[in-house]
Amino acid sequence: MLNIVYDLRVMPPTFDFPYFVALADARRRIESRERGFALWVVTGESRRPTGWDWADGTRASDIGSLVDYRLSRVIFPLTRLFPSIKKVNIVDEACFSELNIPVFHPTDYSFRDPQLGVYHKGWFLVPYASKVDLRCLANRAESLGEAERYLQKELGCSSPVIITIRNNVLSHDKSRNTRPEVLADLVSYLGGWSCLYQTAQVAAG
Repeated sequence: MLNIVYDLRVMPPTFDFPYFVALADARRRIESRERGFALWVVTGESRRPTGWDWADGTRASDIGSLVDYRLSRVIFPLTRLFPSIKKVNIVDEACFSELNIPVFHPTDYSFRDPQLGVYHKGWFLVPYASKVDLRCLANRAESLGEAERYLQKELGCSSPVIITIRNNVLSHDKSRNTRPEVLADLVSYLGGWSCLYQTAQVAAG
């Protein structure tokens, strides 16, 4: 079984996680005959650059409980979407250093010197997506059914245009937030389409 490492010392416990797994899954299907992964989530003191941390604005005393919350409410639920994840291990950095396991993904990963760029290096998703359909989620039919029921309730139809408004008030890069003027132009362009606005207003990540 292949080993993939999501190192929380450099990566956030946010919705960046499914991107990471989708990328690992694409590599597995192209480069290996293995059928699944053991996922290792490494915890420990943050090594992300100052001002970039997903928890900026959070008191140091609250970081541990916030990580635990994100693990239970974000990371664990998302692992169930990927049939390729056969086993999940949560380990602290001291424990993981003693295991010395071979890491399949991310490429060039170093436990002793984890680098944020390793997870995004070359934006591997583009070449892999051209060869593999990444839309392989475990409960896709169930999720789509739930989404359709929600849309019927809110709008009375199941084929609207859904616009998620990003408003990350603590992001290191606020240029990624939704620009109101662009949104207004888009709504005008859509004309008579039904639009459901969903604001993704999060503290970080």
